[in-house]
Amino acid sequence: MQQDYYAPTAYELQYWKTTPKPTAHNIKGDEVLDYGDYAHLVPSTYLKGLWSSLQSAEVVEDDGLFQFNHQCIRTLSGGRAWLGGLCQFGGMLLLITGVMFLIGLCIYSIIFSFDSFSSAAEFIKDIFPIVLTFLCAGGGMLLLVRLPSPYSEWIFGKPGPSLELNRQTGIITFWHYGWLTGRLKSKQSYNFMEFIPYLQPLVGPTPTAAGCNIVFIHKDDMSIQFSSVGLANFASIADGLAWWDFLQCYMDVAEPLPDSPTLEICRHLDPTSVKFDKKNARPARYWRDMTEQEYEAAEQSMVQKVQDTFY
Repeated sequence: MQQDYYAPTAYELQYWKTTPKPTAHNIKGDEVLDYGDYAHLVPSTYLKGLWSSLQSAEVVEDDGLFQFNHQCIRTLSGGRAWLGGLCQFGGMLLLITGVMFLIGLCIYSIIFSFDSFSSAAEFIKDIFPIVLTFLCAGGGMLLLVRLPSPYSEWIFGKPGPSLELNRQTGIITFWHYGWLTGRLKSKQSYNFMEFIPYLQPLVGPTPTAAGCNIVFIHKDDMSIQFSSVGLANFASIADGLAWWDFLQCYMDVAEPLPDSPTLEICRHLDPTSVKFDKKNARPARYWRDMTEQEYEAAEQSMVQKVQDTFY
C-alpha cells in the first residue's frame, strides 16, 4: 500500500485475512457474503446504457455533495425534501379541489336557476371566496417548489452528504439529519472491515421478478447499517453479487479501481490504478474511445461473465 496517499486505515484484503473474523448476526433468510475471491465484475448499474454519457465526461472536483470517483462513493440526503413533496402533492390537490368547486358552482347555477340576479350574486358571493382560497393556496404551494436557489434552499434545505464509502481511508461515514429541520444531528465513522455483508433475497410476484438487496451490518451494533439501496439497482441476484465484487475491489487499495466506464475518467488519479495500467498497457480512454457497437458488445460480454460466475 502506498502510505503517502492511502491512509493507514485503508482496506486491504490481505490484511483483513490476518484479523479475527467477527461472528455473524443470526438473521433469518439472509446469507452472509464472503470477502475476497475477486472476479473483477461490473454490475449493470455502472455499465448499461452509459456510452453516450461518456462522450462528454470530465473529472468533477469534490464539491461536498454526490461523488463517485477514485476517492469515495458518496450519496446525498435531500434536506427537507419531504416538505417539497408535501407542497407538490398538496398544491395539486388544492388546485383540483378548487377547479372542481368552480365546475360544481357552474353546474349548480345552470340546474337551479335563480329567481333574480341579486340572489345569484349573493350565492356566488358566499361560495367564491372558498374556491379562490383553494386555487390561491394550491398555486402558491406549487410555486414554492419551483423557486430558484437560494430561496428554495431556505425553505426546503440544502442537500447534504448521507453515506460515504471512502477508498482512500477505508472509512464508512454516516450523516444523520433532523427530519423536521434538515440540520445535521450527528456524524459517525467506522472502518469498512467492521461491517458484515448479507445477501437479502427479495421475492417478486413471479419467480423471474426475484431480486436482492445487500445489507452491511456493523459487527457490534445491528442498528448501524447501510445497504445497496441508493447505490445500485440490481437486475438479478447475480447482478447484486457482481456489485459486491465491484465494491470490494473499489475499497481494496491493493487493487486498481474496478475497470468500469464510470471510474475511467479518474483512474489516473489513483496510484494503484496508475501502476496497474502502466504495467498492463491499459489505454487511458479504453471505454471512451469505443464505438457504440463496441460498447454494447463489451456490455453483453460482462453480462455473460456475471452469469457464468454465479450460475
